[in-house]
Amino acid sequence: MTLREELRNIFSDYVSSKRLIQNNRDYYRRACAGELTRSTPKSWDLREPNGKTAPTQVTVPVPKNTYAEIEKRFSMLNILGDAIVKGNMNALMVAGAPGVGKTYELEKKLEKAMNDTSITSYVSIKGTVSAIVLYKTLFENKNRGQVIVLDDVDRIYGDEEAMNILKAALDSSVVRKVSWMKASRFLEEDGIPNSFEYEGQVVFITNVNPDRIIAKDGRMSPHMNALVSRSVFLDLCIHEADEILMRIEQVILSSTLKEDVGIDDNQADLILQWMKSKSKSLRSVSIRTVLQVAGFLKTSPENWEDIANATLLKRY
Repeated sequence: MTLREELRNIFSDYVSSKRLIQNNRDYYRRACAGELTRSTPKSWDLREPNGKTAPTQVTVPVPKNTYAEIEKRFSMLNILGDAIVKGNMNALMVAGAPGVGKTYELEKKLEKAMNDTSITSYVSIKGTVSAIVLYKTLFENKNRGQVIVLDDVDRIYGDEEAMNILKAALDSSVVRKVSWMKASRFLEEDGIPNSFEYEGQVVFITNVNPDRIIAKDGRMSPHMNALVSRSVFLDLCIHEADEILMRIEQVILSSTLKEDVGIDDNQADLILQWMKSKSKSLRSVSIRTVLQVAGFLKTSPENWEDIANATLLKRY
């Protein structure tokens, strides 16, 4: 699958450089390397090389969220994380902007659950995974109480073979049987059978909007629709910079982030106020930005702001 085909499963006919970077920096790197053609200095053309327009995309309205609504969504995430730990659901899919604490909240809960033996184990896969390695991972974590976290493994949603494996693993039938009915030395050498019963759980953490893929009615739409129907799907509904900033403020005030990075209340407030004042110029509005600025502040209390301005702000 080409980069253009992969991105057309996620976006429409065009995508901005900003959205590419937010979704996956590797996409932007590959686009700049020549795998895509620019339509403007700041956007990329995802249409077929002959100029054929992709199928019309249905627009999914994105309402503006309040501080209380964002807090409520993350409270729901906490409850749904408890449901995974207690074995009350087979699959959870969480979608939202990058850098808002999706992974942090869930993995902290799963780590605690593993330590107190509420779950047997959890394994986290980040970046990318092939269909056959996914099959192997499911087999190795097939028992009840074993949780697999697929964290920003967004290329998987464009891989029909991988999606079919996930659909089998998360089927609503009493017995969930997963099969790989192709000759494979890779599986044979590790003693992995061609089929097995899966009783574990899967958590998807993604920056991709599944509703958008489904609404586009493209090749992957039926697969995504089937995967969402097999999961409990929570859209955190955080899209705009000011919404992300509200979430960052919540994390700073209510989590152990300050203690974790070694800053006090005054320093946290300085960072937050700086980010709010520069929100339209920041290359990235995320919790990662907080961590970067905290590093500057601890290293050079006198010059941290100059360093942040020089390294974290866009110049165009």
